[in-house]
Parts: sequence; C-alpha cells; structure tokens
Amino acid sequence: MARERQSLLERDRIARLNLRRQRAQRSQERRVQERRAERRVRVDAIAQARVLRSSLPTYELDITRVDGNIHTLTARAVTNGRDNFSIPLAQRAVAVFLRTAIRGAIGEATGWTPRQIQRNVSGQLQVTNRLSTAAAQAYTIGSIEEITQDKIDEIFTNIQQSETEVEFQNIDFMFIVDPASYRVGAGVVTKRGKGLAWENFSDAEGPINCAAIALTILTHKHRFDQKKPLLKKYILVN
Repeated sequence: MARERQSLLERDRIARLNLRRQRAQRSQERRVQERRAERRVRVDAIAQARVLRSSLPTYELDITRVDGNIHTLTARAVTNGRDNFSIPLAQRAVAVFLRTAIRGAIGEATGWTPRQIQRNVSGQLQVTNRLSTAAAQAYTIGSIEEITQDKIDEIFTNIQQSETEVEFQNIDFMFIVDPASYRVGAGVVTKRGKGLAWENFSDAEGPINCAAIALTILTHKHRFDQKKPLLKKYILVN
C-alpha cells in the first residue's frame, strides 16, 4: 500500500511537472508569436513611412553670405512630390530640413555648438509663393527651435487665407539670420593660445562681448577677481 501510494504521488508529481512544462511552452510560443506580430507591424509601419516620405517634395538649400557671415538659408522644393502627399508630413520635413541646415551651416562657419546656435541665432522666416512673389510673408524667429511643424502649418494656413490654390511645394522658406546673432556670439573663441580664452560672458543685463571683457581686464587687472560675476567664466591658458 505504501509503495502504491508513493507511486501514485510520484505519477501525480510528474503529471504536474509535465503540465507546468506544457503551460510554459505554450506561453513561450505565444510570446514568440506576439513578438513576430509586433515585428511585422513595425516593418509594415517603416515601409509605409518610407513610401510616405518618398512621396513628399524634396528640397535643396541655397545659402548667401554677407561679409563672410551666413545671411540667408533658403529651402526650395526641387521635386513636387506625388499626388495627394501628406501635408503635415511635408511641413514636418521642411521644419527638420531648415533646423538641420541652420545648425550645420552656421556651426561649420562659426565653430559654435548646437546649444550655442540655439541660444544665439535668431532672425526671420520669410515665405514666398514662387508663383506670386509679391505675397511674401515674414515671421520673427527667436530661436531655431521655433521652426516646427506647427509653425510651418500656421504659415501655410495664413498663406492659404491670403491667396487661393497655393500648392505647398511652390513655397520657398528663407531664414534670414539677424546680424545681431553674430555679435551676441562674439565671445566665442575656438582657437586658444597662451593668454586668455573664454566661451561667453554675461551679467544681469545680458551678454557681454570680447572687447568689453578685454577692456575690463586691461583697466582693472590690479583689482581682478575671478569670482566676480562679470568675469566668472575667465580661463587662464598657460
């Protein structure tokens, strides 16, 4: 009887183990199927996004300079895109194109970091319908981060209200750099040698340029105190 009882218990234990394994296997198979389904959804979404992007107008960049500084950056459509392309996607693409172009061009020309460009660069975004150049509009841009899909949508809506049958791909977007952007960033020095070097200076009233800092150091060097707010970013390079 004892052996029979032990045998029954052993068979019961084995049956429970087998049931547990079967449940674990079914659960694993279900997770694998779910992951495959999710992967198919992602692949389909990526493929659809590529199709949508390929249907959008494509843009080229035109840059003008004044006294060696970048003055304007213009995004102009070179292809019209397919029929019935997504306007919101096209607006987003233009916004990203402009921000990337501004960061890249001004960063290469000045040596500024993306953060410095975001802080220093402002200007106007002028939009023009190539088929009706007299109807140009301009919008003040305090920072390039303001060039978003929402801003482009606002601009496009305003153009549609002032003109009829305006096609998005016929609009040129020109960013005009405020010359003061370069004066604000004048404290940036990328080449360092023996003496003083700094990134930027400011006090309670705002940014201070290199000339003001140099005069301060020259005229008050006997009372120079590195801890004073005016010169808090002073760096001595040996």
